[in-house]
Amino acid sequence: MAPKITEDAWIAEIARLSRKNDSGQTLDEWCRKLGKGRDSIRRLLMTAKQKGWLVIGQRTVEALDGRNMSTVVYRIVQKKQ
Repeated sequence: MAPKITEDAWIAEIARLSRKNDSGQTLDEWCRKLGKGRDSIRRLLMTAKQKGWLVIGQRTVEALDGRNMSTVVYRIVQKKQ
């Protein structure tokens, strides 16, 4: 019989996995959402970065071949003044 996993172990694993999957959108998701091309979205993201509004994270996604891969996600957070 497999060893019993404690509730604390489950919570720690969920926290670990959550750190791997940040909120935000990939470049292609931003393109689809805003109806713009990749170059336009890159310029917008660079502007947001220069203003200090860009938060960059990572997300695990399934590739076409079924393997998991890490991808960059972007989120815009306008700082309160």
